[in-house]
Amino acid sequence: MENIEHLTEQDLVDLQAKINHRLERIKAEKLDELNRKNSVKDKIKLSQLTSQDRILGIRLAWDNTKDGKYLKALNAKWSVDLVDYCNVKGFESKSSRKSEWNRISISHKGEPFGISTSIDDEEADKPYLLFLDTSPTGYDGFFTLSPATWKEDIQTAFKFLLKQRKYYQDLDTKKLKDKIKLVIGSEEKINNFINKL
Repeated sequence: MENIEHLTEQDLVDLQAKINHRLERIKAEKLDELNRKNSVKDKIKLSQLTSQDRILGIRLAWDNTKDGKYLKALNAKWSVDLVDYCNVKGFESKSSRKSEWNRISISHKGEPFGISTSIDDEEADKPYLLFLDTSPTGYDGFFTLSPATWKEDIQTAFKFLLKQRKYYQDLDTKKLKDKIKLVIGSEEKINNFINKL
């Protein structure tokens, strides 16, 4: 802190102007923050979000410090290291994108935390978004429009995620089985080639 005893009257006037300007910026930022948080009060699904909105984010991150909790299946330490409101960068409907997927983008103002992803209509109609993967490092996250029900919402979101993953795993398994059936069904062609050798 600067010793103001040695400042001239003009220096003090300039300092006061800088302080007043900074205080106005802080007030404006707080008001903007409050307006953004309140902007989602009546919104109940992700598809209603705009770039003026904020959403509660919970970040689960790889944490190789004493604060991290060892997760055996990942063979790594993780922790909830960030709980804060995040900026919604935008929601684009699939019709506006001329795509079969909606798009949502969320970011944090000061930390590497956010997501830009495609979601289907079922996900767009929910008030939350969960992204988890099986990597032992990096971060995962949960976003919700309903901070009061975050715990129930994350459990519901997790069940939905498991259902989705099972659907796509079953679909992949069917594709692989179809390919193997094709190879087995081509036995005559394969044997003819082998017998020519």
